[in-house]
Amino acid sequence: MSELWDLSQLITPSRSTLYHLDLAGIDTPYVESLTGHITRLAESHSVYPGVLMEREIAPLLAKQYAGANLHTIYKHTCALNGTGVMASDLAQALSSLTAHNKLHLLTLLPWSEVFPSRALLRSTRAWCPKCYEEQRTNHCEIYEPLLWTLNLVGVCPIHQQVLCSICPHCNQPNLPLSWRARVGHCSKCGKWLGNLSPTPSKDNELSETELEWLIWSANAVGELIAVAPGLAVKVPKERVANGISNCVKLFSEGNVAEFARLIQSPKNTVWLWCNGKNLPQLDALVKLCFRLRSRSLNCSPKM
Repeated sequence: MSELWDLSQLITPSRSTLYHLDLAGIDTPYVESLTGHITRLAESHSVYPGVLMEREIAPLLAKQYAGANLHTIYKHTCALNGTGVMASDLAQALSSLTAHNKLHLLTLLPWSEVFPSRALLRSTRAWCPKCYEEQRTNHCEIYEPLLWTLNLVGVCPIHQQVLCSICPHCNQPNLPLSWRARVGHCSKCGKWLGNLSPTPSKDNELSETELEWLIWSANAVGELIAVAPGLAVKVPKERVANGISNCVKLFSEGNVAEFARLIQSPKNTVWLWCNGKNLPQLDALVKLCFRLRSRSLNCSPKM
C-alpha cells in the first residue's frame, strides 16, 4: 500500500470502570435513589450489590464505616440517600467508577444545609406495588424513587395508596440496601413485589383529611426533588429563616405567638426558626406550608 495510517495521533476516549447507566427519573419528582441505582448497577454487572460494594466501592471510601463489606453498614444504609458524609462519599466514589457527575442528585445532598438529618429517612425500604407492576408491564426501567425513602412520604402520589414496607410473600421488612438486593423484588425471599390489585394496608383506615395531607406532602417533597438539578448552589439555611420570618409578617403581622398558634407549633420553636437558631425538620416545614395553604383556603384540617 502506498499510504499508511498514522496511529501516533490516535486518542482513545477514557473508559469508566463500571457501566455508565442512565439515571432513572432525573429532573422529575421520581428520580431514583442512590441505593436503588447501586442495586441496578450491580444487576447490570451480574453481581450482588454486596459484592459490588465490597470489591469496587468500599476500597475507594477509605472510611471506617465502609468496612470490608456491606454487612458493616446495614443499619445505616438509609443514610446513603441522605444529606451527610456517607451519601457524599458514596456519590463521589461511584462518580469515579461510572464517570457520572450527577449522582448527588439521587440523594438529598442538594438540601443538606436546610434538612436536618434526624428522622429524615426511613430505616426500612418502602415501595408502591402498582408503580413496580406498571414499570414492568410497560417495559420501563424498574427502579426505586428517592421519594420512597423519606419518612414523611407515606403514600404514592401517583396511585394515592399507602406505600408497602412488608413483603406480602414472606412478611419480612427489607433494608434500603442489602447484600442480595434486587430492584422490584424482596431481598429476603426474592419474590416480585409488584401488584395492580388493591393492596391490603392501612390506606383503608385513613380519613379523607389524612389522605389529603399525605398526598399533598408527597407532592410537595417531590417538587423539591425535581428542582434540585436546577440549583446552582446548595440552598443556604438562612433562606429558611428568612422565609419563615416573612410568613410571620404576612400571616400574623409579625406576631410570633399568633403565628405559632396558627401553625400549631410551640412559640419558642417558631422563634428559634425565625432567628436561624434551629432548622425545622422536613415534616415540620411541610406541615407549616400545608397549614398556611389551608389558612389561605379558609380551612384548617387537623393532622
